Amino acid sequence: MSIERPRPVIEVAGADPDQQLSDHLSEFNWAATPGTAAAAERTVQVRDEPGDLAGRFSGWTWGDAGGMGMVWVRADHRGAGLGAWPLAEFGRKPRVVPR
Repeated sequence: MSIERPRPVIEVAGADPDQQLSDHLSEFNWAATPGTAAAAERTVQVRDEPGDLAGRFSGWTWGDAGGMGMVWVRADHRGAGLGAWPLAEFGRKPRVVPR
């Protein structure tokens, strides 16, 4: 008896399929690495002297792993190194940062 291989279907994923994929990966990873800290989304906001939003960075941590998903720096702050700090930090050993 042969098992029929699933056929790939390419489609634009929305929030629900992405969340399902994330849930499946988390379930697999938790089973494979018991005792590892839970995944957490992280967002860092940078404000300028008047308190206006100058930049925002989002990413995640999971155990000793981490990644940055999005970086935005307001146009008048670009080129001044505002985005360099979080990029350098994400390149180091990730750690869970309390909220």
